[in-house]
Amino acid sequence: MVDCFGCGLHRTPATGLRLHCGRVPGSALVAAAWTAGPELGGADGLLPPELVWGALDCPGNAAGRLLDDRRAGAVTAALTARLLRPVPVGAGLVSYAWLLGTEGRKYRVGTALATAEGDLCAIGEALWVEPRAQAQPQAQP
Repeated sequence: MVDCFGCGLHRTPATGLRLHCGRVPGSALVAAAWTAGPELGGADGLLPPELVWGALDCPGNAAGRLLDDRRAGAVTAALTARLLRPVPVGAGLVSYAWLLGTEGRKYRVGTALATAEGDLCAIGEALWVEPRAQAQPQAQP
């Protein structure tokens, strides 16, 4: 079974990030509390940068669906991110996102990754695009 590395429901701590975002009550944010499994870290016990980018990416999709009623299936068109500090594996983390703007099928989000204590580890901005609606087949006479 193919399952998203970032938000797949069938992933384990050793095979994915398991970011399952929800709305943060009383705010315009979505967030997921999670812990990167030690198997995802390098010999130094840190999450590699490419996995940090994944932790910034998936919440952007959730922001579109949960904050702007976007349909499933949007894809990342661009992601710009900055690593602010090393990200430890095996410790509590929070990934979150918020909407920056929308235009037609496109929407922009801000994203961030922090420790459970609130220390900011990485920030990003992403452009997401919804696929075009598929034309409905016409009935045959």
